[in-house]
Amino acid sequence: MIVSGAFPFSCRRRSIRHKILQWSICSLVILACFISGGIMQSKTAHAAASSVYWGFEDGTLQGWQVVAGSFGQLITNRAYFHNRSTLLYDKEGTYFLSTLEAPDGSFNDGYTGVIVSPQFTLTHPSASMLIGGGNSPSTYVAACVVDTAQPYNCREVAKAQGNNDEILQYETLNLSAYIGQTIFFKVVDNSTAGWGHVTLDDVRANAPVTPQGLATTRNTTSVAVSWHPVPEAGIAGYNVYRSTSQTSGYTRLNSSLVTTTSYVDTSVDANLAHFYAVSAMGTDGTESEQNLAYTGPYQDLFARGSTTNYTGANLTGIEFPVGPIGAG
Repeated sequence: MIVSGAFPFSCRRRSIRHKILQWSICSLVILACFISGGIMQSKTAHAAASSVYWGFEDGTLQGWQVVAGSFGQLITNRAYFHNRSTLLYDKEGTYFLSTLEAPDGSFNDGYTGVIVSPQFTLTHPSASMLIGGGNSPSTYVAACVVDTAQPYNCREVAKAQGNNDEILQYETLNLSAYIGQTIFFKVVDNSTAGWGHVTLDDVRANAPVTPQGLATTRNTTSVAVSWHPVPEAGIAGYNVYRSTSQTSGYTRLNSSLVTTTSYVDTSVDANLAHFYAVSAMGTDGTESEQNLAYTGPYQDLFARGSTTNYTGANLTGIEFPVGPIGAG
């Protein structure tokens, strides 16, 4: 998210529960950030090993199973949107799940069916995912409590869905009432109409959710990074990382957990652009995925400019227009 001044714009680094939306649009806003000191929010694929995570990055269903219907190419590495064919898909990594894709690379809303994830015991109150596609009652992802009296052993307790758009939106599910119970996720696509599909990526549970609302404020000697508190119990604090590269080289800045929602980096080089990453740490040792903030080199917009002396045999004076531009 570009938060500097008058740039309320969202984009994500699809590599970064980075953050908005496509690079062809975001790149224009990033240019403005170099002048204004803005930030870019997005999400990376870092999480504690004990968390539950499905990113489909090995090109397989990773234990998810089709329990009804049939699909074309469920796990796809499609690079560009179908309807915005010059814009990169805002997926996490290379692969994602889609009930739209056909094996030949085309798309088909005629596929229907149900897909379920492996079961796990819930230890944290929230789950998150990137989701796109349709928003009809027939296309959604549900969190399920195991109930053998229900179809597919699923008692739906929370839902997320797309917004009739290809863009993958970051969504969280409040599952606090079901901690300690066995749950799983269910993808439902029972629609053959337009936007009759579901796209899914970066499914996470049993770890804190990603800190939101990252912002940076820069001056000549420091960068202040702030964020919203993660709204769940069991948060021990936050970690703040910095790099000059968006995709690698992050170093943790804090020697102990940050227990507030801000951090001031006084070791920053005013002449360099930096990426900051913030994650939440649970009291059980799990770490959320990171959200990124971008800040450009420091620019003093009120600094005095350089003086130029004009000389020459034919230079007799300088005239300025008076009144409307062009008059004089």
